[in-house]
Order: sequence, then structure tokens, then C-alpha cells
Amino acid sequence: MTAELEAQRARLQLTEELAAWQTVARGLAHELKNPLTAMRMAVARVARLGSPPAAEAAQLLGEQIDVLLRMTESFSQFAKLPAPHKVSVDLAELLRELGRDDEAEPFERQLRDLTEDASAARV
Repeated sequence: MTAELEAQRARLQLTEELAAWQTVARGLAHELKNPLTAMRMAVARVARLGSPPAAEAAQLLGEQIDVLLRMTESFSQFAKLPAPHKVSVDLAELLRELGRDDEAEPFERQLRDLTEDASAARV
């Protein structure tokens, strides 16, 4: 059970880090998408000028804007990953397992102190 708790702590840390990166990705996608849309519209206006150099430049810029827009879409998809699945833990079993551990005494003392503090607060 102690090993399971350590594994859950590691998963929780990974989940928190992933959530932070999702927030960054969401913000980055939003900040990039707005100017890229404006650029795409400006490039379309340049392409309609009719001159071959302008059309060629507009095509090149349009392709690069499309690449960046696909990248922002990837960021958006990453930001929309499903929430983690939480699993309940049998606290009594965990405490019994910790009670068999050599390092359990400090934990038991802390738990006892917390329990006493909670009981005193209710009175």
C-alpha cells in the first residue's frame, strides 16, 4: 500500500504538471490564433492585387500561416485532453500499511495531533 501511495503521489505530480502545460498551451494557442487570422485576411487582400510577385508572396505567406494555424490547433487539442480519473483510496488500509512501516511512528504522531486538533476545534 505504501508503494501504491508513492505511485499515486507521482501520478498526481505528473497530472499537476500536465495541467500547467495545458494552461500554457491554451493561452499560447489563443494568443497566436488572433494575429494569424488577421494576417491571413491581409494576405488574401494582397493576393487579389493581381500582380504575379504579389500573388507569389501571398501564396508563400498563406502557406506559412496555415502551418502556424495547424500548430495552434495542436496546442488547442493538447489543452483539451480529458481530466484525470481520480480513484478513491481505502484510508484505513493505508493507515494499517503505514502502521507496519518502520517510518510510521512520525506519521502516526502527526495523524494523532491532527485528529486531536480537529476534535478540539469542534468543542
